[in-house]
Amino acid sequence: MSNMHRSMHAMMHGEASRQTGGTTDDGVSDDVDLEAQTEQWLGRTAGFETIDDRTGESEVVVEVGGGSGLTYAPAAVRVDPGTTIRWVWTGRGGLHDVAFVSAEISTSLHGEQGAEYTYTFAEPGEYRYECTPHAPVGMRGVVIVEENGR
Repeated sequence: MSNMHRSMHAMMHGEASRQTGGTTDDGVSDDVDLEAQTEQWLGRTAGFETIDDRTGESEVVVEVGGGSGLTYAPAAVRVDPGTTIRWVWTGRGGLHDVAFVSAEISTSLHGEQGAEYTYTFAEPGEYRYECTPHAPVGMRGVVIVEENGR
């Protein structure tokens, strides 16, 4: 995302925008250029270690109920505009949903293995989401859509 687009996005959404340098207190490394709110979001996300760079792929699968059953796997992905994300429920960890905090995207609660939800991200931006019942334990994710690989 260009600096101009990032600034416009931040102004439109009332969000601060900054570039990282080194590792933040939230554990986000310096190779990641994220808005401050997304950095904070990832710092409290269970299972987050790195942002999976999945640019160049037309579809990416995210497990709902990954790992111990209370994570999205991967928790953070970077994709190109036009990429479809397919969330697939593992059947672990109870009832889960995918509820976006700043977009009109959400699913109903599912617990059965194999339930799916797909969404194609057309516009660049940082899309944060969580599992409504498990948000307090850090079941969160983010889709970072960047034009031309950043």
